[in-house]
Amino acid sequence: MKCPKCGFISFDDLAQCKKCGASLKSPSSPVKQLPSEKKDFNIEKTSASKNSSRPPNMDRIIASIKSDLEEIEKLPGDGTSEMTCPSDDISYDMQQHTGSDSLSHDLHLSKNAGFFLRLLSYTIDNVILYVISTILLVAAYFLIGSLSIAEDNPVKIIYSLYVPFLIASTIIEVFYFTYFHAVTGQTVGKWVCGIKVIAEDGNPLGFKKAFIRFLGYVISRLSFYIGFLWIAFDVKKQGWHDKIAKSYVIRL
Repeated sequence: MKCPKCGFISFDDLAQCKKCGASLKSPSSPVKQLPSEKKDFNIEKTSASKNSSRPPNMDRIIASIKSDLEEIEKLPGDGTSEMTCPSDDISYDMQQHTGSDSLSHDLHLSKNAGFFLRLLSYTIDNVILYVISTILLVAAYFLIGSLSIAEDNPVKIIYSLYVPFLIASTIIEVFYFTYFHAVTGQTVGKWVCGIKVIAEDGNPLGFKKAFIRFLGYVISRLSFYIGFLWIAFDVKKQGWHDKIAKSYVIRL
């Protein structure tokens, strides 16, 4: 270190010169503002001037837009949202039911066929069965008439065919409704009307349930057809035969 007054050189970091006693410490210089600090100050000043020119509600509007965008980004599908939809909760709760009654009710209630459509279908089926039974009766009449002696009158022939006719028509009816409901779920009348019989789980009835359903037909008839009229007032559009067999009739 060199003394600025007398020129004495010392290799120690001294506060005063050993020769003349002059102070060797230079006066503290004012701290200069760094360029980065000046830049930040200018930016803050510029942003402040810009903010002062914004409308009063601009910050609040920008904040609401940002929050809306964040909610859109967190919609279900990306795995980041914890929000749940009420309909999802309902469907999840439905899947937790062990029985299929409530599920099948929701699936088929809006598609269940009404009373008049089913009445038309049942009427068509009965007309078809009546035609078939009549053809068999006429064929049996001519067959027995050709084998009988001449003095036998038609009344005796028809009377002798009455019991066989009832047995044959009943067998045809049982086969007709049981087979078609079990295999395809549609008789000719249901096919024409665009409706179908299904089980509560949506599958075909099968022969066992189809036969039980026909027995329900018999019960509905013996009750003065109240079992059929029940369709018009039931929420699920089920007759007594449907409730016995646990079946639905739906529109296709």
